[in-house]
Amino acid sequence: MTTFLLKLNCELHLGGAVPRPVEAAQWEGIRVTMSHPSRISGSTGSHVSDGDTLVVWAHEDPNFGSGLGLTAEGVAHDVVRGTDSTTATLTGVRLLKPHFQLRGRAESATGSRVIDHLRRLRHLRTYELESEELAEFRRVVTDFIERQETLLSSIKTQYMTDEEKALELDQATILEVSIGVSRSKRRGQSSKNFALIFSGSMASASSQTAAWRPSCKLLI
Repeated sequence: MTTFLLKLNCELHLGGAVPRPVEAAQWEGIRVTMSHPSRISGSTGSHVSDGDTLVVWAHEDPNFGSGLGLTAEGVAHDVVRGTDSTTATLTGVRLLKPHFQLRGRAESATGSRVIDHLRRLRHLRTYELESEELAEFRRVVTDFIERQETLLSSIKTQYMTDEEKALELDQATILEVSIGVSRSKRRGQSSKNFALIFSGSMASASSQTAAWRPSCKLLI
């Protein structure tokens, strides 16, 4: 299967869907309209087919939808190729957050030929990504997301109380302890039930003994 990078106007080419999604479900099953594919080398690209991967870059310029930049990816289904454009249903959507954006970014090379190409040519496009271009693109985006998540995490913990930090860092331990306590409670309940049964039996036996003793005294 082939991967295509779609640079779209999120307010015009998503079939009326929420232009700036916060959940993948908001784009699941939307109808995407894209230009016919080309390659960054300038040659004509392959046609989009069912099962191909579509990576959506929503144009950030206010004149082209004020999108989030690199927004999501999904799988193409029910592809229809028209005279001027191609349409497809986007399924299996995964949001790519934090979103990689070019607007306001330094002009230095990003390490991805595809992203650098997007910066130079700001028009709406559909690019077929060749294997080496795709590998570069994935690496740069993954590195960016990891750096941003680390930064966001450090900022988040900077303003946390000691208790909040402990809870954030020890969620797995807390869960494990909770499971252990739950199991202990179940075992304890079983022991308690046994103790109640045993004490009940003893109380019954004791009451029977107490009832028997007076009768002995009367006989004496």
